[in-house]
Amino acid sequence: DGIFFSVRDDWVDTPENGLDTYNRLVQPGDLEILKAVQGGAFNMLHICGQARDFKRFAGYPVHAVNWADRYAGPSIASVASGSPEDCQREAADAMQQAGERPIILAPGCTFDPTTVPTENLRAIRRFVEMGNRV
Repeated sequence: DGIFFSVRDDWVDTPENGLDTYNRLVQPGDLEILKAVQGGAFNMLHICGQARDFKRFAGYPVHAVNWADRYAGPSIASVASGSPEDCQREAADAMQQAGERPIILAPGCTFDPTTVPTENLRAIRRFVEMGNRV
């Protein structure tokens, strides 16, 4: 049906490698893979880490882009240990920032299901089902 394609330029474009290394060495392979799966019903690009050049991914042929918009904070650990109400406030803030644009709510880039309380995930779901009211 589609792929979740993860990219990360902050490990490649370093001062030691040069700031255009990703474009020269990695991006051609990214685009080759995405061309091969262009018939997928829903292909999502995940920009992992703290992108050095977020705009470089703007032309990637995908249906949606995913990134950790709260990368600089709060940390996943603090959100994971927060209350269900904290999770709903974070979801409300994300929805408000998206405005009328479509958005997929998720618990960050990655999370450990053994440390994230199930009730926090259920709180986010209830928030969405209730029409985005905290």
